[in-house]
This record gives sequence, C-alpha cells and structure tokens, in this order.
Amino acid sequence: MLAEIIFGAVLLILIFFCFLQAMELTFTLGNGIIASGYFPSILTIFLMILIIFNLVSLMMKRKQNQAPEPVSKTVKRKQIFLLAAMIISILLGK
Repeated sequence: MLAEIIFGAVLLILIFFCFLQAMELTFTLGNGIIASGYFPSILTIFLMILIIFNLVSLMMKRKQNQAPEPVSKTVKRKQIFLLAAMIISILLGK
C-alpha cells in the first residue's frame, strides 16, 4: 500500500509539471475561440483531481488497517515505465 501512495504522489508531481507546461500555451485566441492550451490544461486539472481522490482513499484504507492487496512485478514495471516516460516527456518539452 505504501508503494501505491508513493507512486500516486510522484505521479501527482509529474502531472503538476505537465500542467505548468500546458499553462505556457495560449488558452484562447483574440476573438474568444479556444486555442491549443485549453485541452491540456483541462486534462491535467482533471488528472490531478483524480489522483488526489485516489491518494485520499488509499490513506483512508491505510488508517482502517485493511489488508493490502499484493502488487505484481508486472504492475510495478509498468508503473516505473510510465514514470520514466513522463519524466522524459517533461524534460523534452522544455
């Protein structure tokens, strides 16, 4: 369970950096039409809300001392790959 909380916290930080990059894009054009920065901003806000909701539910489960579900090695590898891909995309985006 602790590994899931750490993964969620790191993912939240990475999504926040993606949000900062999305805020550098133009949000609307001069005539009120939405531009290329609208969708990434909304998407990252939505992802941050979902991750925070997930972290709160994990913390509540931990307080209730529910038995942790075992995490397979395949899931851990996929999580590490996802984090590495996000870090690379953030670094290349600058």
